[in-house]
Order: sequence, then C-alpha cells, then structure tokens
Amino acid sequence: MGAKTVQKSETSPSVIKGPWLLAGAIFVGYTVMSLARFQRIAHGSFDLALFTQAVAGYAKFEPPISNVREHGYNVLGEHFHPILALLGPLYRLWPSPMTLLVAQALLVAVSVVPITRLAVERLGTGSGYAVGAAYGLSWGLQAAVDFDFHEIAFAVPLIAFSLVAVVEQRFKHAILWALPLVLVKEDLGFIVAGIGLVIAIRGKRLMGAALGVFGIAATLIEIGILIPAINPEGKYPFWKQAGGTDPTAEQGPFGMVTALAEQLWKSGDVKVHTLFLLLLATAFLAVRSPITLIAVVPLGLRFISPNEFYWGTTFHYSAPLMPILFVAAIDALIKLRATESSGQGFRDRARKAWATHGAIAMLAIAIALTDKFPLSQYWDPEKMFSPEERVDAAWTAMALVPDGATVETTLNLAPLSGRTDTYWVGHANNPVPQYVVFDAKHSGAPVPPEDPLRWISERHGGAPFETIYADGHGLFVFVSLGDAPSR
Repeated sequence: MGAKTVQKSETSPSVIKGPWLLAGAIFVGYTVMSLARFQRIAHGSFDLALFTQAVAGYAKFEPPISNVREHGYNVLGEHFHPILALLGPLYRLWPSPMTLLVAQALLVAVSVVPITRLAVERLGTGSGYAVGAAYGLSWGLQAAVDFDFHEIAFAVPLIAFSLVAVVEQRFKHAILWALPLVLVKEDLGFIVAGIGLVIAIRGKRLMGAALGVFGIAATLIEIGILIPAINPEGKYPFWKQAGGTDPTAEQGPFGMVTALAEQLWKSGDVKVHTLFLLLLATAFLAVRSPITLIAVVPLGLRFISPNEFYWGTTFHYSAPLMPILFVAAIDALIKLRATESSGQGFRDRARKAWATHGAIAMLAIAIALTDKFPLSQYWDPEKMFSPEERVDAAWTAMALVPDGATVETTLNLAPLSGRTDTYWVGHANNPVPQYVVFDAKHSGAPVPPEDPLRWISERHGGAPFETIYADGHGLFVFVSLGDAPSR
C-alpha cells in the first residue's frame, strides 16, 4: 500500500505557532542580510532610492514622484504598483530606505506561514516543516531580498495565500487573495488569470473563468490606458521588454511570431539553466501539479524579452514563481501519498520514494543551493558585517550633505534618498544641485570622468562647484557655489 496523506483535522496550537516561528526565523535572517548590505552600501542599482522616494510621496499623501528616476517623474507612469501606498504610514514612523528593506523581508517571511501550515496539515509535521524551510530558503526569494527593494515583495504572500486556498478548495478566499495582485504590478494579471485557470480545472469553471477574464483585462487596461495616461511620453515604456518585439513595426503577424521565436531561443543555455533551477527547487515535484501552469506565461514573457536581465537567476524576477512552484509541489505530494500502489515495478517504487522522501529532498536541495546564492554571505560574517574602509569614507562623505538638501549621487549612494532631495547623476535634465556626492567606482557611467569636478560643472552649463571632500580613491563631495546652504 502507498503512503497515505495526512488528513486535515482541527488545527492544533503547534500548527498555528510553528509556521509563524519558522517565518520569524526567516524574517530575522533576511532582515539582517538586507540591513548589513545597506550598511555596506552594496546596492546594485538606484532602485532602492527610487522606491524610497515613491513611498515618501505616499507618506505625505502626494503622488509617488521619484527624482532619482527622472526630475518630477511619477513612477506609476513606468510600472503600476499603487499597493506601495500601504508602506506610507510605516515610512512616516521611520523615514529611511531601511524601512522598505525590513518591510520586504517581512512580506517574504509572511508567505512562509500559509505554505508551511498547508504542508504540515496535509503531509505531517516533519515533511511539512521541511517543505516550509525549503520554501523560505529558496533561491528565488534569496535573490529578491538581496537586490534592493521591489514592489514584487507584495505579490509573494498574496500568491501564497491564494494558492493554499485553492488546494484547500476555499475558492472564494483564493479569489480574494488574488485580486490585489493587479495593484502590485501590471503584468501580474497573467498570474491572476492563471489562478483562475486552476480554479476552473478544479471544477469551479464559471468562477475561474471570471477571475481569468478579470486578470487579463486588468493587465490590458493598466498597460494600454493607465500607465500611458501617466507616462510623460504617453506610452507603456516596457512594451518591447515585455514582449520582445515592437508591435508598431510593420513586420506582419508571421514576422512577429518569427521574431518572438528567435528571441525565445536566444541564449538558450541561460534560460534552460534558469528553468532547471526553478524545477530543481521542488525536486521536480511541481511538474506533477496543474498549479505549475500558472508560472508558464510569466516565465515565457521573461524568456521572449530582449532584456537579458530577465533570463537568469539573479534579481527579483523569480520570486513570484517560488510560491507557485512550492504549492504545486505540496499538491503533488498530497496526491502521491493518496495514491494506492502495489510497490512492484520501478515506477511504483520511484513514486513511493518520491512521496516519502520528496519533502526532505526539497530541503536538502535548498540548503545545497544556498552556497551559490545570497544567504552564503553568512558563511563569511567578517566580510558581511565589517565593510571595507572605503565604505566608511562613503558614509563620511554623505554625512556632509545636510537633511533636505538637493543632491546628485551615483548609483550606490541610496542612503541619501531618505533625507535629501536626491537625483541620479546619470540624468541630463537634473536641476543644478546644492551638493554632489560622486563615487567614481560606482558612477554608473561607461567611462568614469577623469576630472569629476569639471565634468559635474559642464553637465550643469558651467555652474561653479567646489570640492569639500576627496578621499583619494574616487569619492568626492562637491558643493554648489551658487546657492549652497550654510553647513
């Protein structure tokens, strides 16, 4: 006889507390990692500064303007993520980029709770916590937490709660959890539609179809109407990146299909590697559940995009796929353990082994992959918590800029965005700043200027600046001689 699934019964106090304790541990681990990275000023882009300014706008009941993105730029004209307004009250209490990093770690950790609870109730205590820990440590979540902050953090718990409700056949709850996804990012309507598809497959056809239509319609409205209405150029700026081809090009339907197919196969080794790691995270159990179908369109859109950053395993792009794949794996394990088996023959023995040891395999894989992903920073605590001397110089340089000043900065100096009016030095239409904090090592320029002071002055029509800090290793602070405030 095959292994039986653990039947859901009355929820015991341990099943209530245990998932939250595991989520708490995940929260602490990711929070410490994020804040240590912040103190090392190891940000990979200006995204943290961009979102800090957007949330600061919401905190003041103003539009989400980011001068880091572009002078006076409303970020809703780039991506549709009004759900960020929920961080406004928290930001009022603690106005710092670190607020966003802690919130991101918390959102990711909260998603561990429903997945662990479902696994414990349906698979048993040992297997359940193994699956929960494997999910919390999954490489997609690690990569997202490690790379600045992104609105996608809100999607992770919403997807987790929605899909757990699907498995538990609480379809109305699943829909209620799925609906806010269209406020997280414009392309998440495809995931909403995918959840509707799975609900339809499970017997609620009308309910599933309605959710699917809503998801697709929301995405089309956001991309075709809402974002262009706010965007200064009156268009969706990521159309090519979202589809890999320009719909305005006169190439005909066949030419468009051909272009998309060519783009899909481009750098196939990178995309196959990403797909392999996605499936490996669940010991390939996810392929046995139709829930995995939800991931097909989002992953396909990434692979047909000409933006090579979408193809790999870095950044935040795989985070929304993690709850999909892990709930699919739980769903598969439930069915495997409920399947009668004679135990004879290779396939039956393999199925039984998969059902019995799949959860432990997922945890073992998660731990093994950690060595190649951001949590491996913990293996070298001295490097993680003791930044190089140059970082101390950067903090010293930023401290010379008074609160509320207008300042231009390079890519990695996001800490200024929480207390100054910050601009990225790479934009040509910035106003003349009161201060410039320039790091030649992380300038964002293809070729860092040999004379930063002269370069800054020329960028602003010959406006005079004076050097007030230079550490000898490419870190400078310049002050405007026009209307610089007293310090």
